[in-house]
Amino acid sequence: MIENNLFIDVIFYVLSAVIICLSILVIFIKDIFRASIALAGTFLNIAIIYFMLNAEFIGTVQILVYVGAISVLMAFAVMFLRSLSQSAKPSSYRPFSFFISVLVFLSFVVGIYNIEWSKINDVNDENIIEVLSDKYYELGYGEYIYITSEPSDSGLLEIENKGVFIDSTSVIGTFLVQEYLLAFQIVGLILVVGVVGGLIIMKEPDEGSNL
Repeated sequence: MIENNLFIDVIFYVLSAVIICLSILVIFIKDIFRASIALAGTFLNIAIIYFMLNAEFIGTVQILVYVGAISVLMAFAVMFLRSLSQSAKPSSYRPFSFFISVLVFLSFVVGIYNIEWSKINDVNDENIIEVLSDKYYELGYGEYIYITSEPSDSGLLEIENKGVFIDSTSVIGTFLVQEYLLAFQIVGLILVVGVVGGLIIMKEPDEGSNL
C-alpha cells in the first residue's frame, strides 16, 4: 500500500495539474493530430495516478485501451480525413454544448465534495487491515466460502491469497474469466468488429465502384 507522505502528495498534485493543462490543450488546439498527442498524454498521466493508488490492472487497461487504442484511432482519423477543413463545419450548438459541459462539471464537483472518502488509516479492525494490505485465507468451496485473516485447522479447503492492495490484478483477471466470461467474450467480438470496420474504411475504393 502506498504511503501517505508529502512526496506522494506533491507527485499527485503535479500529475493533476499536468492532466488539467493537457485537457485544456485538447480542447483549444486546432491541429487534431497535436490534440490527439495531448489526449494521449492526459490518459498516460491518469494511468500513473492509478498505479499510485495500487490499481495496477486499471492503470494497465488505461494505457492499453486509451493511450494505445483511442489515441492511435484519433491519429488514423486525421490521416483518413484528407480534406478535413472541407468536411468539418462549425457547429451551431456550441452554446448549448458549453452549458451542458459546465453543468456536468459542477455536478461532478458537488458530488465529489459531498462524498465521505474512506481512508485506510480510519480502519480500526486489524483483521480488515491484514486482509487489505497483507494476506487472507479462503476456507471452504462453492457457495460456502469464509474469509479470515488467520489460517485455520478446521480441515476445510484453504487457499491463501495476497492482500487486495498487494495483488489486485490476479483477482480481477479471475473474475473476468470466471464470473464475467460472457461479457468478456462479447467485448472481444466488439473489438474485432471495430478492427474489421477500420480496415474496410482504410481500403481504397475500386475504380468504377459505386461505393
